[in-house]
Amino acid sequence: MPDLKAPQTSDELAAALISMLGLDAAAKPADVLAALTDKLAETELKKTPEDPAKMLSAPALIALGAKIDAQGAELKALSATIDEAARREIVNGAIAAGKQVPTIAKTLPLGELRTLCAELPVTVPMDKRTPTEEALLLTSGLNSDSPAAAAVSSMTGVSDEDRKKYAAR
Repeated sequence: MPDLKAPQTSDELAAALISMLGLDAAAKPADVLAALTDKLAETELKKTPEDPAKMLSAPALIALGAKIDAQGAELKALSATIDEAARREIVNGAIAAGKQVPTIAKTLPLGELRTLCAELPVTVPMDKRTPTEEALLLTSGLNSDSPAAAAVSSMTGVSDEDRKKYAAR
């Protein structure tokens, strides 16, 4: 092993490095750099175990396996919830559009369900569809004799005679 006293100059440092790396005294800086890189790589390889499984004991591996299984089950449950919400949205949109969705749609994959619902014809008459809030206001059977109807009519310039003449029956 070379002398370990601290070098005082850059020449002494270079000579110490050459000596420690086991190089020829006439080694060039590129040779010293290559030898240092090799030594550092060897050191890193020694730090990294060859097989990470050797670092863990059997109980630790079993615990990790159980944790992975639990996370897998949780992911499946979340995926099923997301899938069910997407299916519900597609079917409800088709129903609101006046389409009759067949019961076989429950068994279809999500992409095919989306395609099926998009291609279904509108078969439900408008008055049988689920009414929107606006439709409920228009056909709510608002009593034309009510004070509210009279107030709205007076603000919009509709006379009492016109209101009674054109009232929904």
